Amino acid sequence: MREQGRLAAAALSLPGMNARVLPRKKMIKKLLCDWAKKREAEYRDKHAAKLPSIAFDDIKAVSGYKFKDPKTEQEVETGVVVVRTRTTDKGNPRFHSVVIGFAPGTTDPMAWCGDKAIERLFPEKDNECEFFIKRQTKPDYCCKHIQAALTWIAHNDRIAEDIANGLDSVLPEKMRASIPEPENENEKDAKTVLDAGMPVLFYGPTGSGKSWLAAKLIEKSGRKPFHIHVSDGLEDVDLLQKLIPAGDGKGWKRLPGEIVNAFTTAEKEPVIVLLEEVTRSSKSMRNMLIHVLDRKGSSYQLHNWTSGRHYRVSIDRIQWIATANLGGGYNDANELDPALMRRFGSAIHIDYDTAAERRLLHGMGLEKDLSDKMVSVGSQLRTQFREGRLPRPLDTASILDWGKLVKAGMSPLRAAQRSWVPRVVEIDRHGYPEQGHVSTIEKLIQREIGNEKAK
Repeated sequence: MREQGRLAAAALSLPGMNARVLPRKKMIKKLLCDWAKKREAEYRDKHAAKLPSIAFDDIKAVSGYKFKDPKTEQEVETGVVVVRTRTTDKGNPRFHSVVIGFAPGTTDPMAWCGDKAIERLFPEKDNECEFFIKRQTKPDYCCKHIQAALTWIAHNDRIAEDIANGLDSVLPEKMRASIPEPENENEKDAKTVLDAGMPVLFYGPTGSGKSWLAAKLIEKSGRKPFHIHVSDGLEDVDLLQKLIPAGDGKGWKRLPGEIVNAFTTAEKEPVIVLLEEVTRSSKSMRNMLIHVLDRKGSSYQLHNWTSGRHYRVSIDRIQWIATANLGGGYNDANELDPALMRRFGSAIHIDYDTAAERRLLHGMGLEKDLSDKMVSVGSQLRTQFREGRLPRPLDTASILDWGKLVKAGMSPLRAAQRSWVPRVVEIDRHGYPEQGHVSTIEKLIQREIGNEKAK
């Protein structure tokens, strides 16, 4: 998979790098540690006796490292970290450098030893690894030097942190952007609930990321998805059957509804169903969901009264996620029936994720200090909303819209006026924004950010 790499830029030393909070470092570290723990166990017995004689010497991050893609024959530029190992032979030190990076176009870590491309990175000469000399290098090969590096990453948090920092500093933006976001506690808990065969309900303020988290879980599940967006007027019959015009233009014909399709598909393959904004459901739909989500033994059951058919599928064949806006502040939503609420194995409150908002703004190219100030404005306005001083909160999507306009060259104040201010203030019956709300927001932005622009 790997052609010998070569350098197109100088190495970057790592002292003091831990003091800097780097985007995606946490996920890079997790990918490295998970990979190292798995690989380290495969060859542990083979190299166990040799490991005590191998010492850790140094780390350097290298930008501009080039691979030759075996499929396209094109060079791909990336970044790697070189881990320097030291052994002693008859009292003389011997150095071996292990290159660690991600395969171009993927987020799969890989390692190799004895690369001539990095032989001038360190003052002392690098001794080529016998595996490399004998051309035994393969994507999954493991010499004793690689084994030592894997052991350090798997069991030494400081070294794992330094390597993750180094990779984060030199990986091209496109590759860094492809690394998935780290799982948060809500995602981990929701996966546990779903894997236990129970439905999960996400509730929280509008725009806090309930649907985004549901979509993320659906994508990772690998299951066939069914998305039911609940709206006013949606009745149980709409989910059991659909009426569409007949092909000859005369009359109508009946097709199975979305809930029926989910059950029939579950008989052949695992599915996952998203019930979005379930608090908008009608009484007839709520009654149907109460029965559908009521586990009977080891199965879910559905009675399609429009056709007379009964469906029964094992609970491991269908997973259920629902989102809801609960609370008296949502005039267009109904209270969730207590009987329906009990059908969910877990109800997880989803609040605004300020850490993710800062990460996303910084990922747009905004300076970290500016990103932090914009998120701080959002947090303070949400507090005002909860205290009844604003009619609506500043949601995550609005903060990101704000960031795009600031990045494009608008001042933070003007960008706010042209994007989200009308969304959070009261608008009178003539179409004018409530000036008290507008003034409060403008003063807050001026105080927190001033006229600072994206750099």
